[in-house]
Amino acid sequence: MKVKSKVSDNVMNNKDTYQLNDLLEGLEMVSTDATVYFNKKTKEFTVITDDQMRTYETYCDGDNDLLEWEKDMVKIIDVIMNDTLNQYIQLPSSYHIHEHQVMVDFAYTLNDPINRIFLEVLYKKGAFRNFQQKLLDYGLRKKWFSFKRDAYIEILKTWCEENKITYEL
Repeated sequence: MKVKSKVSDNVMNNKDTYQLNDLLEGLEMVSTDATVYFNKKTKEFTVITDDQMRTYETYCDGDNDLLEWEKDMVKIIDVIMNDTLNQYIQLPSSYHIHEHQVMVDFAYTLNDPINRIFLEVLYKKGAFRNFQQKLLDYGLRKKWFSFKRDAYIEILKTWCEENKITYEL
């Protein structure tokens, strides 16, 4: 478990208004084997890996033979899982982010024949690695990161609206 750095104090201009750029940091920590939670009160991100969740579930099933650091981790996860104050909100999962689709959408913004090259790479084995290589080959990394940031901001806007969170750019 990793508790990520606290979101800057300027996250909240108003008591309950969050800056999307600051929340973006947490979204970038999401992966296929990690879930990220945002604490609205402390403004911290907590990352829980699948392995940590399995340890927590084992503990809940009665196996109390844990190492000291595992006990600390289990306590943190327990607070999040049993959050009656609704302080913790799960950020969108990798399923909701769907980075592969974001890459496909990016490819469609490119002109022929480059877009066809990128699309071909995205539907073959090693798509992520090969996509990154093509970005280098064509000098498109800066354009990609800008596109990806904008796509993630849109995902965060939807997430904020679904969770009744006031945001600003």
